[in-house]
Amino acid sequence: MRYTVDNQCVGCGLCARLCPEVFYMGADGFAHAADKAVPRASVAAADAAYDDCPMAAIHMMGNGAFGSSRLSVPDE
Repeated sequence: MRYTVDNQCVGCGLCARLCPEVFYMGADGFAHAADKAVPRASVAAADAAYDDCPMAAIHMMGNGAFGSSRLSVPDE
């Protein structure tokens, strides 16, 4: 499972604060998602960032479920 951030992002930085392993603030002032699978240890934080984005600018790529999370992540 991976995430993307669309052009509705207002650059509040909430996602990057909640899950810096997946989201970061770019030089353009907007959030971006790492182009890699969400690490197992970051699943809950990535879910929180997805759920709490005030602009609903975060989107999941892929499908599946992992425990109580919406993510499917490989074992590391």
